[in-house]
Amino acid sequence: MRRTSVDAAHCEYLNLWVNTGLASMLLFLGLLAAVLLPAARRLRPALLPLLLPALGLGTWDLRGQTCVETIPRALELGYRLIDTAQMYENEREVGQGLRLAGLPREEVWVTTKIFRPDTTYAKAKAAIQRSLDQLALDYIDLLLIHEPYDTAEEMYVALEEAYQAGTLRAIGISNFHEARYQTFLAGCQVVPMVNQVESHVYFLRKDLHRAMAAHG
Repeated sequence: MRRTSVDAAHCEYLNLWVNTGLASMLLFLGLLAAVLLPAARRLRPALLPLLLPALGLGTWDLRGQTCVETIPRALELGYRLIDTAQMYENEREVGQGLRLAGLPREEVWVTTKIFRPDTTYAKAKAAIQRSLDQLALDYIDLLLIHEPYDTAEEMYVALEEAYQAGTLRAIGISNFHEARYQTFLAGCQVVPMVNQVESHVYFLRKDLHRAMAAHG
């Protein structure tokens, strides 16, 4: 009888342990899904380095049908990041190439940029919608302010709003040197997740890297 009672108690303990473990696992998976699933479109800054593809195709010199045909070819070769911009005048062709490739939307990272004609809040807000329309996408993975304009802080408010709304998964800036980067930070609510700049073995820009690293 004693052995039976011990076994019953042991089984009850095991059931409790298993049920608690399953509950914890389900809670963890639920939290993970809330952060990572495409439905949760806004990316947390800390996740960006984990999700941003290492190899990207720049489209600055692609136009017309050449651009349309190059996109699926690049994706077939393994590229998963396509970088375009309103300045390049090829967003429509990039969108056509993405549809021609036929990959699931969540498998391709699309970056674009807005630039000089749209240097007010209202114009930047309209420019974001224009990029969505030209690319024929319901969200953009990363949208940048192309250059350090004097009114970049005003433009960035439109990016922050679109980020909060989920139509932009990540937002940032481009070609901002260290001093301009520091002054820009003082005027924004969401720290830019990217400052896309030229940086390589012949142009290290260590001071700028240190400044950006200090802000994550």
